[in-house]
Amino acid sequence: MLFVLLPPIAAALLLPTRSPLALTTPSGQLSAMRHWPAQLNNEYEAKNPLIRALGTLLPKKDEAAAAAVDDDELGDIAWDAPKVRGLSTEKMAIRLDAGLRDREWFVTGRGLPELFSDKFFFSDPDVSLTGFQPYCRQVRRLFDQQTARAEVVCCAATAPSTITVVWRLAGGVNLGPLGVDIKPYVVTTTLKTLEDEGGLIVSQEDAFALPGYDILLSALLPPLRPLLAPEAPPAAELARLYDPATCTRLGEAAVAGGATAIADAQQAGEEPGTDLNPATKAAWFATEAFGQAAALVRGKSAPAADATTGKLQAPRSLDESVKRLVADYEGSAEDPRPYFLTGRMDVELYDPDCYFADPFVGFSGRDRFVTNLENLAGGFITESSTRTLSSELTKGDAAAGVPPAYSTKLLVKLRLGLPWSPVLAWPWGVKHEFDPQSGLIVRHIESWDVSPQEGVRQLATPGAEKKV
Repeated sequence: MLFVLLPPIAAALLLPTRSPLALTTPSGQLSAMRHWPAQLNNEYEAKNPLIRALGTLLPKKDEAAAAAVDDDELGDIAWDAPKVRGLSTEKMAIRLDAGLRDREWFVTGRGLPELFSDKFFFSDPDVSLTGFQPYCRQVRRLFDQQTARAEVVCCAATAPSTITVVWRLAGGVNLGPLGVDIKPYVVTTTLKTLEDEGGLIVSQEDAFALPGYDILLSALLPPLRPLLAPEAPPAAELARLYDPATCTRLGEAAVAGGATAIADAQQAGEEPGTDLNPATKAAWFATEAFGQAAALVRGKSAPAADATTGKLQAPRSLDESVKRLVADYEGSAEDPRPYFLTGRMDVELYDPDCYFADPFVGFSGRDRFVTNLENLAGGFITESSTRTLSSELTKGDAAAGVPPAYSTKLLVKLRLGLPWSPVLAWPWGVKHEFDPQSGLIVRHIESWDVSPQEGVRQLATPGAEKKV
């Protein structure tokens, strides 16, 4: 139940000194630096309010002091050097290749201003920045200069006025008081030249090979890396996988990230969805562990204490089961929210070996579901609302082997307790199947009318002004 979206939430609760979304946008290395305090980043425009808000999570630095450090570290760069105009795209690619291999300015900021137009512009969905010097200074501040590397795999003219650079990013990022170590991964940078500017480079766009959630989890919680996509191999090995003339991959390497976790889950009787990639499924199991760890940090809350109390007797008939289940959805006079938002459920309605499933995972065992529900309701949700869209009771057909079932669909809106106050909203349904003899629920099958990608988009969107 919504557990697949909780890794960044749990990370925020357990690691409050670091920006929870600092590495989640899979486009543009400046996406990673977008949470730097606003007074340090006056050289670029944060388009998204979330970017400005999350800057307050990081330690403030004196702007003058930061500029002085920049001047000292980049003082030998001739920012006003004469421009090298008239190069063909192919010759420009050769100059870039040599310069990047020597200076690695994607992480050091030690660029070659003579190759870049004064109109140089960087943009991604969250950040826009004008000027090559501001770009270099921001890069210099972002990356740990002792450990960060930008190793070129391939650099080539791949289309008219287009140069592609494939490179391996690794090392540390200066986020939070202790910094963050990022898992090595591949970045593809597209640089555009303009004839009217004498063939100089006028724009840059970066794309990451890993999805945002993978970068986030592997950076904030390194022990989870074996469950996610593997880190990029050394640059020399990567170079053998790319065509040096086109910077396209020669063959797709097998990705086995998460295989161990999935195999263990299957041995335990779980049935993850067969149409999901291993990393996504592994994230579900990691999230469950986060919830348990967060519960230990927070201590037991009131919902958890009440979850297994109330009606202590098993239902005596199917009709009684249905009435009690409907009451679980209606909540109480004191808290008229459904059970999955309060954590207070009529446990005795469920067979101890009841099978629970959502689009990401399936498992048997009532106690495990109760624990997960308690963790979800015990601190992640700060505001919520629901609206019933439909409900239906089917009596089933014993002769045909069709069990009786109660199905419901609700529009669920949740506000999460994160600094940017995201709001999640989508239709959520459950089909409860009953044993006709005992009247107990033996299968609890969830369906969500939302894709994981849309769920993550909602999670990253500021929602302070949205109504729940």
